[in-house]
Amino acid sequence: MIKTVIIAGPTATGKTDLAIELAKQTNGVIINADSRQVYKGMDIGTNKGVITENGKDIDIKGQSIKGFDLENSGITGYLFNILNPDQAMDLFTFQQLTYELLEYFDKQQVPVFLTGGTGLYLDAIVKGYELSQTNKDLKLRQDLSTLELSSLQQKLSNINSKAYLSLNNSDRNNPRRLIRLIEKTLSPTLPFPSKIKIESLIIYPSFEREALYEKINKRVELMIESGLIEEVKRLRQAGFKDAIALQGMGYSEVNAYLDDKLSLDDCAKLIKTAHRNYAKRQITWFEAPGRSYELNKFDFNKDINKIIKTVNSFLN
Repeated sequence: MIKTVIIAGPTATGKTDLAIELAKQTNGVIINADSRQVYKGMDIGTNKGVITENGKDIDIKGQSIKGFDLENSGITGYLFNILNPDQAMDLFTFQQLTYELLEYFDKQQVPVFLTGGTGLYLDAIVKGYELSQTNKDLKLRQDLSTLELSSLQQKLSNINSKAYLSLNNSDRNNPRRLIRLIEKTLSPTLPFPSKIKIESLIIYPSFEREALYEKINKRVELMIESGLIEEVKRLRQAGFKDAIALQGMGYSEVNAYLDDKLSLDDCAKLIKTAHRNYAKRQITWFEAPGRSYELNKFDFNKDINKIIKTVNSFLN
């Protein structure tokens, strides 16, 4: 049984700062569980903070996972900056890499703090999802990406009519969704790697919603002041304007601003709304009774000593 501490919760609640402090107290490391912080060059808009390569890389089955110093703290984090914005990060890959890192550090007797706000990523670890991986055929994907929407619809209907008929109108008119289903139908699946047993402690913030929303608004203002517009310009110049990762909150709005479809003021307002709505979805995810999480709630600022005591008790 491998133990891991999960620091979960909505955006802007101080998860990373807490994880760094706990890692300092226990000589631990951090694994990123934010689905957007895995992308290179997307730093300000994902609130990645200051991260620098520190040479503490780990080789896993021929793949080198880079280590990063987080916020000049001396604490190492993993699963940051592993993909370009035009690449897709799937749940299987995240789970597999996280399992491998957990096994590695368990053998080294190093505590691991898994932190981020992507509920599905954390759920896959806590509950041990049974997943399989589609063997990606890059030529097939390239060929499919050249087809018109009607051709994709016809192709999926021909090879998997059940899947096509089950789609709602939105998915039926979504080329990316159609391509994924065609790939899944035509490509073989790879077996899931041996699953490990995880025992987790979930640390979750206590907060007032309105105060959180105000903090989110100020964070967005700081993102813009810190160069979010320039960051998106760089990504566009690098050829990533239409990348999937740039369709998410913050980036899609800035793209619209740079295309003269929004004023800067409207752009900022929409980003704030998107982040607040994201926080609402995160709260619903983590706090829903059906999720069956045991959330250990603390004020991350006032209860640090209680949190450290709870974590040490769990790890020992």
